[in-house]
Amino acid sequence: MKSIALVLDLDNTLYCWMDSYAPGFDAQITYIAKRTGMTKKCIRESFKSVFQKHGSVEIVNAANELDIWAETNLTDTEIMDINEKSTALFLKVFADNLTLFPTVLETLEWAKERNILLFAFSDGRAFWINFRLKHLDIIDSFERIYVMEDEPADKGRSVLCKQMITLSADQIKPNTFILDEIMKDYHISKEDVYVVGDSKNKDIRTANIAGVNGIWAQYGMSYSQKSRHLLSSITPWTRSQRVRGRRIVPQYTITEFAEIKDIIRM
Repeated sequence: MKSIALVLDLDNTLYCWMDSYAPGFDAQITYIAKRTGMTKKCIRESFKSVFQKHGSVEIVNAANELDIWAETNLTDTEIMDINEKSTALFLKVFADNLTLFPTVLETLEWAKERNILLFAFSDGRAFWINFRLKHLDIIDSFERIYVMEDEPADKGRSVLCKQMITLSADQIKPNTFILDEIMKDYHISKEDVYVVGDSKNKDIRTANIAGVNGIWAQYGMSYSQKSRHLLSSITPWTRSQRVRGRRIVPQYTITEFAEIKDIIRM
């Protein structure tokens, strides 16, 4: 029997990262504002500078790098306490809001029952992906989990699962390195590889370049206006980066994860 590979993006494909991150971040800056007396806008702008420096909104110790601390009369001990407690609050609220999209779990189980090989690929960093997949209890569903390597300061913060493979930035999508490796190592033909993701520019572009099946998770674009507004105010991405890929045409489009079952040719 031929092998079939289902290669899944994670954020906004299996779960809504936007509606998990935004409440957690808002809780963090609200806590810092309460402890310092500063406005949330001022704190948010300080975080934005840190995110722009790193090119990401997911920095484990972002609070340590805020430039607002120089404007306070707080002691180093007080600042450290605020950093630790605000970060812990962020992680708690993030996790409390993190749930799988409808039909994801049952569809993953359907795939496993049919011996479809499941892979994950994300440009999220290892610490955060490990955190999310463990919380959702699906980390053992995958043959391999390809993620971005952590920044040097964050390496070793968590014990990564054995399936997790960390890559450098130049190996991450839209580079086809991951898909090429999967097809080679598991002897899978291009027509039997299905890439699922919410980003046309990254996920579908990668599938198109590699010549495999691309499935656009259109539902991943649906998140609250509040989350959209907050992320827009802190994101390091330019407008051209956010709209890039709109002209890319996916081979398939799904409005619910379970529709994958109607697409895969067994």
